[in-house]
Amino acid sequence: MLIYSGMRIGEFLDLKKEDCFLDARYVDVIVAKTEHGVRKVPISGKTLAYWKYFFDKPGSEYLISMDGRDFHDKKGYTAYKDTYWAPFMEAIEFGKRDIHETRHTCSTLLHAAEVYDAKINRILGHTGKTVAENVYTHLEIQELIEAINKI
Repeated sequence: MLIYSGMRIGEFLDLKKEDCFLDARYVDVIVAKTEHGVRKVPISGKTLAYWKYFFDKPGSEYLISMDGRDFHDKKGYTAYKDTYWAPFMEAIEFGKRDIHETRHTCSTLLHAAEVYDAKINRILGHTGKTVAENVYTHLEIQELIEAINKI
């Protein structure tokens, strides 16, 4: 889900179910590290079933809740990383991979699929390189969904 959304781990763990629009295939990131981080993030068709799985789990207003625990604060991030991320990476023999590498992978895959920079920046929540990109380029969520589906 992280690779195919490009979300920062904090954005992902802070995501509330009320900000997930699965039928429309996007989520609203309303709390982010930067101004550009507040955005609509497309949901890849390849991961939609996982989004639905977590969305349908009862017991929490947050999307990601495991074993009755939420992970939406700094302490929760560490618990998520130590309890789920690190053991999973070890189990699939990926070694000690940083959770933020998922954003690098998303960007790399989008570039390889020849998605242009303005769309990549919008998906990742980065500032564009030009005034034209930041001010005058208006991308609809459907265009971003099509872009993320190229990977």
